Amino acid sequence: MEKSLIVDNVEESFSLHPTNGIKIRGWYGERNDRVLRDLFPVLKVLSMKPSRDLREEMAKLRLHKRHSILQDGFSLGG
Repeated sequence: MEKSLIVDNVEESFSLHPTNGIKIRGWYGERNDRVLRDLFPVLKVLSMKPSRDLREEMAKLRLHKRHSILQDGFSLGG
């Protein structure tokens, strides 16, 4: 699981691997939804560390900046 991420709006989807999860706001067909676009910089940072354990990199990101579902549309699991 060191190279896997789970992006979902249902936290139970990654309950067995919470450190691999990124919870996003649910999408219900809104044209102005930008959650995945706003998540892109986080995914880009994680992709630049291909030889690393993504769970460790996500832990570092959690310490550096708190993301909230209400403000950012996503939060890093763990």
